Amino acid sequence: GTEMIASLKEKFSVIVVDSEPLCEKYGSNKYLNVILLGVAAGSGALGLTREALMREIETRVPEKFIENNRQAFEDGFSFAAQAV
Repeated sequence: GTEMIASLKEKFSVIVVDSEPLCEKYGSNKYLNVILLGVAAGSGALGLTREALMREIETRVPEKFIENNRQAFEDGFSFAAQAV
């Protein structure tokens, strides 16, 4: 738990994500992957723009899930901005 996170933070750039509260508003943990994509993008670690990733979400996600995926990505992106 806490000791492991502290050890990792000494050696690496780490953003700890408590997934439960982030996924709660979507009623499913199925959005975690998109939230984490947003976190990675928001941290600058991916080297891809927010816009490019959003276009991919809009292209690859079935239409009925696009809006929740957009919001999940933005939630992750915002989370990273606050964590960095």
